[in-house]
Amino acid sequence: MLENWVMVVVGIWAMISPWVLGFSSISVAKWDSLIIGLIVMLSNVWVIFGSADAETDGVEPKKGRIESKVKS
Repeated sequence: MLENWVMVVVGIWAMISPWVLGFSSISVAKWDSLIIGLIVMLSNVWVIFGSADAETDGVEPKKGRIESKVKS
C-alpha cells in the first residue's frame, strides 16, 4: 500500500516538473509529462481507494453453489 502512495507522489511530481525544472516552454515534453503523471497518479489512487472493496468481494464462494455441485 505504501508503494501506491509513493507512486501518487511520483505522478504529482511528473505533472509539476515542467514548471519546476523549467521546460514548460517545450510543448511536447510538457504535455507528455502532464499526461503520464496524470495516468500514474489516477491509476494508483484507483488502486488505493478501489482495492478495499475488491479484497472482500468474491473471496468466499457461495455455499449454495458448491453444495449443489458436490451432492449431485
